Amino acid sequence: MARRLATALFCVVQLMTFVAAQQLLPTLRAEMASLLFLCLTLAATMVHEAGHAIAVAATGARLHAFVVWDIGYDFTKRHFGLQKSRGHREIAGYVLYTLGDAGPGNTARARIAAAGPLANVVTGLGAFALDPIAPGAILPNALTLFAILSVGIAIANLVPFPGSDGEVLRKSLWPTTR
Repeated sequence: MARRLATALFCVVQLMTFVAAQQLLPTLRAEMASLLFLCLTLAATMVHEAGHAIAVAATGARLHAFVVWDIGYDFTKRHFGLQKSRGHREIAGYVLYTLGDAGPGNTARARIAAAGPLANVVTGLGAFALDPIAPGAILPNALTLFAILSVGIAIANLVPFPGSDGEVLRKSLWPTTR
């Protein structure tokens, strides 16, 4: 149920941003607005996964793979390209890591899980702050779209379902006792 909610939220944010792209950028043809939307979605997803990767490095854990839209880099094989599915249920990307001696597992996992949404919120708010709101201008309106996408991705990732950042945070911060 939570996964469906997160996926629906992600789709609603995508749809709202796509419609906003058509409205905010009326001088662009539909194909160009679609391409811009796709590039902004890719950028917001890469920011999210980069947040996780930076947190992995900061905690002293070992990064194995960085994947966005099934394209990524496998650090163990030193290979860039399509990544085979490893049974992950992520919506758009993931990082694979092992903690090793990175400290207490729950604390390190929580920091790594929180880093992706935090990176989205920080860059989204930064993009919104840089946007001078000039009607019809492509760059400022693209910054607004990026801000909406980035914050929307952060919110969708905080919904707790198996494999999500929200679920990792829930399990790390409020472990179940039996």
